[in-house]
Amino acid sequence: MGVMGEIKRRARGLKARIVFPEGEDPRIIKAAKKAMDAGIAIPILVGNAEVIRRNAKKIGADITGISVIEAGENIGMYAKLYSKLTKTPAPVSYTHLRAHETVLDLVCRLLLE
Repeated sequence: MGVMGEIKRRARGLKARIVFPEGEDPRIIKAAKKAMDAGIAIPILVGNAEVIRRNAKKIGADITGISVIEAGENIGMYAKLYSKLTKTPAPVSYTHLRAHETVLDLVCRLLLE
């Protein structure tokens, strides 16, 4: 068994959740599907559920069994919960891009807690 085979074997035993923050990207959808089908992870896609489903259909990926989380609706709740769990102040963002990255980071961290 090669190195990648050993990594996959170990990953299957862990049944780890992997959060994909750019869940609307067809490449990410494809990666999540492959991870689930190979049994190496329990994928979670973060993004607009409608866009994720539409893009999955476009690429012919059946995402049944993959969790889809819409972070945009609960940004404030995620920030407060993350702050409480980590006992750190809520993150402050300086640009729209950084704010978006911070929100995705919050969601991913909370889903993995």
